[in-house]
Amino acid sequence: VHICQLHLAGHCYYSNWEGFIERRSDWEGFNNYDEGIDTLGMLLDLDLGTLSVYQNGLRVGILKDGLAGVYCWIACLFGSGSASIMRGYNMIDA
Repeated sequence: VHICQLHLAGHCYYSNWEGFIERRSDWEGFNNYDEGIDTLGMLLDLDLGTLSVYQNGLRVGILKDGLAGVYCWIACLFGSGSASIMRGYNMIDA
């Protein structure tokens, strides 16, 4: 997986750049995702190879697993809002 993106409606899309086919993924925790909550956190754990989603500091689920290698972060907003990328987000595994 070379790109993994979370849309605010809760949908996950990913691609491995092979023909740039973007696939939609049903991820563990999607049913717990609340698109009305606007404080999101994401944790990339390369020891476990997972990308997890958090809302208001509580873990919602695992967006993608099987990850390895080097990754970089990007945040993109459509319309108004703000985003920050930082280390050490305070999270609680539910």
